[in-house]
Amino acid sequence: MNDSNEKPTNEDQDESTAEEIQSLINDNSDDDLIDVEVVTNRDKVFAKIRELNIDEINNPEELDSLIFTLVEELKVGMIIDGQHRVLGTKNKKIPFVVTALPDAQWPELAFQFIVLNSTAKTVKESLLINIIGTSLKNDELTKVEKRLVDSGIPVPLYQGVMRLHDDPESPFYKMLRFGMNEIAPIDAKAAKSKIASFWHKCSVIYPIVQHLITGRTKKEKLENWITQGLWYEYLKVFWGTAKSNYISNSELWSDKMLPDNSAPVSKLLRATIINLVQIAICQKMVDSLKTSKDNDPDGKITYEILMPDIEKFRGYCQMYFDRLQPSFFNDWGPASKGLDGSRGPRDEFVKAVSQIITKERQITDLKDQTTGNIIFKLN
Repeated sequence: MNDSNEKPTNEDQDESTAEEIQSLINDNSDDDLIDVEVVTNRDKVFAKIRELNIDEINNPEELDSLIFTLVEELKVGMIIDGQHRVLGTKNKKIPFVVTALPDAQWPELAFQFIVLNSTAKTVKESLLINIIGTSLKNDELTKVEKRLVDSGIPVPLYQGVMRLHDDPESPFYKMLRFGMNEIAPIDAKAAKSKIASFWHKCSVIYPIVQHLITGRTKKEKLENWITQGLWYEYLKVFWGTAKSNYISNSELWSDKMLPDNSAPVSKLLRATIINLVQIAICQKMVDSLKTSKDNDPDGKITYEILMPDIEKFRGYCQMYFDRLQPSFFNDWGPASKGLDGSRGPRDEFVKAVSQIITKERQITDLKDQTTGNIIFKLN
């Protein structure tokens, strides 16, 4: 039997000490530690430690370290990746999936942390476009659309890109790829930034179409340009005209890819080229109409007269694409490889398109190896 006067063993004393200190740990909203609950009166804990003759604790910093250690030991487990997700769902009923490693030792935890943080990859924007466009029903998207927009996700633009792909009337019908091993000429992310965004912003053609958009102010007009789907209608007219002109050419408006599937066979259907062509033609259209308006001696010519409706816009597009013959997209030289990354070649390309559609030069002139445009020079 144990003697009632028998002194406790070191193990008993350690256990009792830990229990007494832990009993003093309560909620402390001012503490900087995530999910750490400690008493607000640290002096009380510090005094108890002194009373228990724990010599190792000599200052408040060491006290903080002890409290942190005790709280960590009391937790169900250690989060090695995903702390921000946990913090973001604190006090909210949001379920999420957890992968647990029961009884994992420190080397295993370190291994998992290193692997997770050295091999993680961002989700491709093309896939995000597809998720918003196809994975959410209209009522489901309505519930989260504002939150997505507030988070910087351009939901209407993403929906527009999906429409380019899914709408049978779209000139780019079934021509987009979304990062799911499809074989198609145009990456969805590129379609967003280099095709749809140009029309969505309406920055170039706004002067000649503003009178066709409802709204009292420019801000209201630009909002209606998007919400009423006008941007998509003008895009469809512009590139639908191009498609009608080029569809008879077996490779110029085709979804065929190079043997290694790295790019479309058609130079025109590369996103950068699509972007530069629409910039060149639309800018020249605006310049031409502005010149006609400004040079009217009576001051009676207005944009309302020059551009009465979208059908007139179609007529201008037809005129310019008739002049931009398919042969323009052949026989490009080494400088054309810089169109994706260099301003010089891009400017020269836009200049070449502009000269053709305004009849300043002929395609054969541009391909002259001495006096032609650098895009066509072979050396």
